[in-house]
Parts: sequence; C-alpha cells; structure tokens
Amino acid sequence: MNDQSPLDLEDLDPFAWGTLARHDRGQRFSMVSFDAAVCELTGYRPLVYLASPYSKIAVNADGWWELGRSTEAGVRAAIWSARFAAAGVTAISPIMLSADMCALRVPSLREGATAPRLDPLDAGFWTDWCFPLLISCDAVVVPPIEGRDRSAGVWGEVVTALSASKAVYWIGEG
Repeated sequence: MNDQSPLDLEDLDPFAWGTLARHDRGQRFSMVSFDAAVCELTGYRPLVYLASPYSKIAVNADGWWELGRSTEAGVRAAIWSARFAAAGVTAISPIMLSADMCALRVPSLREGATAPRLDPLDAGFWTDWCFPLLISCDAVVVPPIEGRDRSAGVWGEVVTALSASKAVYWIGEG
C-alpha cells in the first residue's frame, strides 16, 4: 500500500525522474529493462509512443539546427523503433517522422516540390503536432538515448502520458 500523498505532476520539478519512479499514484512509471518492457507490452499488442530527445541533439554548439544532427536524432529513434518492432511491439516515433519533415528545409532535398519549411526548433508547434500521436497510444517508452534525462520534450511527454493514466516505461541502459 502506498502511504504517500498523490504526486502533483504540474508542480513537480522538471527532470525529477527518480521522484516519478518512487512515487506511485496509480499512474505507471516504471524503470525497467528493454526485455521487461517487451514482456509487458507484447501481451495485448498496444500502440506505443517512443519518446526521445531531439532539440539538444539536432543543434550544433552554437545552437544552430543542422541537417546531419537532425538526421542523427531520427536514426537514434529509428534504431529503438526497429528494436521494438523486432520484438513484436509497434512503437511509433515522432522524432523519426519529424526529422525527415525538417530535412525539407534544405532546398536541394525538396527537388522542386512545394513543401512547407517547418521550424525544427519550434517547441510549441511540435508539442501540438505530437499530441494526437501521444494521446492515441496505449503506453510510452523512453529508450536510453543520450540526453533523455535533460530533454524538456521527453519530460513533457512523460508528464502528459501520466496525466492521461498511460503506462510509461523508462528503459534501462544496455
């Protein structure tokens, strides 16, 4: 039985991952291995949201967005999405999708197509764009991608998921 008072997600200090792990309020935040998450998730074939960092990976030391770094963020997410797929779990990654959409900023990649030039660092736009994907999923997984513990986007997605009573799996290293 949990004798702690309910956790107020709105007042929680950002990046307080340990507090989330220790404080159960009927939500489901679990720090688990990849195999443990797969065991729980494959039983009922859910749609899973793969939360991963982007903006700190996609910019250079001067804070400017770079195509190569954006692609790297997408590849890191794709690796984990593929790993889940191979284990029988459908994990969608908005970073994997958006990294390609942001590549359309580079005129040579558009090849004459009329494509909008989305701002890859517009946090408000991407939060709104990701929300329908997140809320449609049954659970959220946060793979061990460097920067996840300091990502405002990942933090916001986890808090949103927990507020909607969705299971969240923080995947351990290895």
